[in-house]
Amino acid sequence: MIYGVATFVQMMAIQKKDAVFVTAFRPISTILVTLIGLIFLRDALYLGSIIGAIMIVLALYSTLWGKMKEKEKKVMENTNFEQGTESKLEISRV
Repeated sequence: MIYGVATFVQMMAIQKKDAVFVTAFRPISTILVTLIGLIFLRDALYLGSIIGAIMIVLALYSTLWGKMKEKEKKVMENTNFEQGTESKLEISRV
């Protein structure tokens, strides 16, 4: 049941945004699983595990940041191209 709900939410997010942005919420689930394991299962938490998890989260979010910047650059290039063609059309009409 929970897997079906999670899949449904992921599919909706993919329709609204890219599939890359869906992975932004994976670290949140990792943190929740760790907390539940600590509280209910009395799991041990090691410094190496914490450092590794932080490195993975930072790498993921830096990738998403780069993807967002790349998208913004493409939008700016398309806008500049369209504005350039409009101004050329105005010049040729005169």
